[in-house]
Amino acid sequence: FAVSALRGDGMDALRAHLLAAAASSPHAGGASAFDGFRMGLDRVFTLGGIGTVVAGSIASGEVAVGDSLCLAHAPTQRWRVRSLHSHNRSLERAQAGQRCAVGLAGLERQQVERGMTLCDPALALSSRRLDVWLRVAPNADRSLRSGTLVHLHLGTQDVLATVAVLGQSAIAPGAAAPA
Repeated sequence: FAVSALRGDGMDALRAHLLAAAASSPHAGGASAFDGFRMGLDRVFTLGGIGTVVAGSIASGEVAVGDSLCLAHAPTQRWRVRSLHSHNRSLERAQAGQRCAVGLAGLERQQVERGMTLCDPALALSSRRLDVWLRVAPNADRSLRSGTLVHLHLGTQDVLATVAVLGQSAIAPGAAAPA
């Protein structure tokens, strides 16, 4: 689309195209409060009288004071939600799309860190492998080969990962393939 932000040229056509694409997406409507609770943790701290508090943006579902939650990698260890806060306001319930701080009874500070996922125990799952459709940037200097060490950004995590290109030896700049 040829557009000009200064003159407004082409903006109506672009807006209509984006709205149509969003409406036809299988994810139209975004995360729902009816999905299971899931929140990537971007902050972890301790408050006197409250204990360990974790914070992040709720990706899906809802949470209420008294709920039992776990860290995705440790579904058998569960903690009760003692308190919820959002924008300096105490809450009884929070839902998908909100920033939230969750006070968890019994969770020790050293048991949790940034990048972990707090979730409903029914959703808890951890894996050391991830299947993806990987596209290499068109301006990359070289092809991406199996065995290449990359940064993987997933939720609030930034971890080192090793690429395993499937069905071919490498992915050329601008191309995509399963990995």
